[in-house]
Amino acid sequence: MMLGRTLLWKSWAGWFAQEALVEGQGTQSSFTHTWTGPAWGTLLLLLLLLLLAIRCYRREALEVRWRWSVLATLRFAIFGLVVFMLYGWVERRHRTELPELVIAIDTSASMATIDSYRDARIDKAVHDYFSTDPSRLGQAKYLLESTDRGWLKPLQQSYRLKLFSIGDKVKELTSPDGAEDVELKELAATDASSRLGDGVREIIDRQRGRSTAAILLLTDGITTDGAALSDVAIYAHSRSLPLYVVGLGSDQPPRDLRLTDLLVDDVTFVGDVLNFDVTLQCVGMANREATVRLLRDNDPRPLAELAVDLPNVDKPIAIRLPYRPQEEGDFEFTIEVSADDDEPNRDNNRLSRRISVRNSTIRVLLVQSSPSYEYRYLRSLLSRASKQGESGDRAVALTTVLQEADLDYLAEEGVATGAFPVQKDELFTYDVVIFGDADPAFFSSSVLDNLRQFVEDRGGGVVFIAGPNYFPKQYATTPLETLLPFDLATASLPEGNDIANDSFRVRPTPLGLDTPTFQIGDTREESQVLWTRLPEIRWLLEIPDVNTTAMVLADHPTRRSLSGQSLPVILMQFVGAGKVIFHATDETFLWSRYQGNSRLYDRYWYQTIRYLSRAKLLSDRQPIVITTDAQRYVQGDTARLRVLFRDERLAPTDDQGVTVSLEDGRGDRKSVGLIRHATDRGAFEATLTDLRVGSYQVRLASPLESTPPSPHAFIVDSRRKESAQLEMNANELKATADVSQGKYYTIRNASRLLASLPRGDQVRIESSAPRPIWNSSWLAALMVTLLTIEWILRKRAGLL
Repeated sequence: MMLGRTLLWKSWAGWFAQEALVEGQGTQSSFTHTWTGPAWGTLLLLLLLLLLAIRCYRREALEVRWRWSVLATLRFAIFGLVVFMLYGWVERRHRTELPELVIAIDTSASMATIDSYRDARIDKAVHDYFSTDPSRLGQAKYLLESTDRGWLKPLQQSYRLKLFSIGDKVKELTSPDGAEDVELKELAATDASSRLGDGVREIIDRQRGRSTAAILLLTDGITTDGAALSDVAIYAHSRSLPLYVVGLGSDQPPRDLRLTDLLVDDVTFVGDVLNFDVTLQCVGMANREATVRLLRDNDPRPLAELAVDLPNVDKPIAIRLPYRPQEEGDFEFTIEVSADDDEPNRDNNRLSRRISVRNSTIRVLLVQSSPSYEYRYLRSLLSRASKQGESGDRAVALTTVLQEADLDYLAEEGVATGAFPVQKDELFTYDVVIFGDADPAFFSSSVLDNLRQFVEDRGGGVVFIAGPNYFPKQYATTPLETLLPFDLATASLPEGNDIANDSFRVRPTPLGLDTPTFQIGDTREESQVLWTRLPEIRWLLEIPDVNTTAMVLADHPTRRSLSGQSLPVILMQFVGAGKVIFHATDETFLWSRYQGNSRLYDRYWYQTIRYLSRAKLLSDRQPIVITTDAQRYVQGDTARLRVLFRDERLAPTDDQGVTVSLEDGRGDRKSVGLIRHATDRGAFEATLTDLRVGSYQVRLASPLESTPPSPHAFIVDSRRKESAQLEMNANELKATADVSQGKYYTIRNASRLLASLPRGDQVRIESSAPRPIWNSSWLAALMVTLLTIEWILRKRAGLL
């Protein structure tokens, strides 16, 4: 109502003054008197006159009581009018300069957002009302310069307007002479950052010494750099400048899909499963379906894709896309997600990683006492293994040691050798050793110790296969006992009745399904189903006591130890720099009969051998590397730190044996401990929080290496990208209005704003000569009217 009363008064004053008003100017009237007596004297005089009027008519004999009250009131009014005239009142008219009203418009990139409101009715109403341009900036323009509802024209009747845009910097839009032609239509929401707080403070400083009624701010409240609006509101209040804020946009987060935390091996073998693990963050996408795709290089055809039903609750979803590369080379793989055409920010829908796919030949040594079925199937599988492609080269360079073989067998078998390598250097030329049911009498203690060193020092991989005759029971107190992932003393061979009556299907554990060796299907779910269909086995070495450092990859579905734990079938253990996988059965060859072919059996053993020979892949790469999940963060973000020992021989045995030094740009350092990943022996991870703004360097502190890895650098910015947060910051805008003693409006109630704006203080620039009003004709007419009414009433009452 303040603005309405101001417009009415200004219009009446202009008409009363009989003169045209100049734009930006107004008229005020002031009233003064020539009475020099004290105010209390006037009050005392009026009181005495009131008593006199009452006394005069109380003495009259009036039949109706109300008549004397009316007559007394008229007499007192006449006395009061005489006193008013005695004061000598005069009127003085003044030409004034209207107060200024600052209108600031946010032109940062977030103002280009076209909001989709969760409430369908509100969404339709907003888009219909602002049909020309429903973006936030378009709404601001419409509110100001709409033909029939625009604010500029009525505001120009009561204020001198000054328009500013706020984005990267403050820009004044009003021309110097205060002309009306302000090119709002040319405004565009293109500024890369939003310095709202700093911009309002600059405007306040520019208005210092000027009569300013208020600052009207049209914004979504998103500040990406500089001071917060609510902080500057304190400064505005100290300058008596209220902030009237119109919040534009929805305060609900916009629809958004974001991919984060991509984890995948950067080197792999041809034919091995590459698991692309990524986290999908979804906001405002409830009850929709998103599609996650895996692409390679510039090929638009997806290598793998997954349809994901988005939940009602905005929470992260773990996504895994498996893929088996069939070609050798270095490739750029990209994970992308898509769900909705109106998603405003698509910059965070893709993550890429460069991966090297190798097709190296693996040197394998197969050791057995006599030619069991397990030995024969493995020898046949590995001797015919060839690389994928047209070259036909061998994928596995196999050497067999069959202890009970005769000379004719050695001559016929091209891959056989007469004895286990005696020299350490010869043994160390192999990548993987498959050690079956071999007779310990053929090995000296030094030879077995070489095999121990092959694992612990060289970082080689060993598959131990239990058998009914020698291994592992006859290897107690030998150097190989330290490689076993269980207590050999409590292990026992099955009895004949147990073998005949207890056939079972191997059951992978959840940890086992996450290891590359057990991924016999193209997805984790398919692998889990295939394991339930493989043929059953019978023979099982009973292992009741598993080492605390060992991992059970597969177990018996029904039989348990005395402690209640399922009996393990396949175990794995990190030993020194290498890995050991132990098979408590020698009947995996039965898997080759699945559906009449050996596809799954072949795949399991190929993947096991390649997994154990992983160190071969990384021999030509930096042995230790420090990484983070991003190169640049914004203050408040969480950084995931990873130290990867590509050469697992360098990885410490302690799961918490890696420490890094985190140094910021000011030279302050702190130590950060990392923890080993559950299934990757060479990977250690940590989470960094509460990072200050600045640059950081990460260096390996322990274990100490003669050739330490290159330090890793990353940056934490104070500036958040405009696209990082698109919901209107309603809480910030409300606090800004409250602190500055202004008011907060949204698009729903913005029509009430004009009536609530303060009038401001007009500055007088010219005064006219005083005009007496104590002797004006309308006062004389009022005096005559009052006297006439009193005379008529007296006559009707029968008074003189």
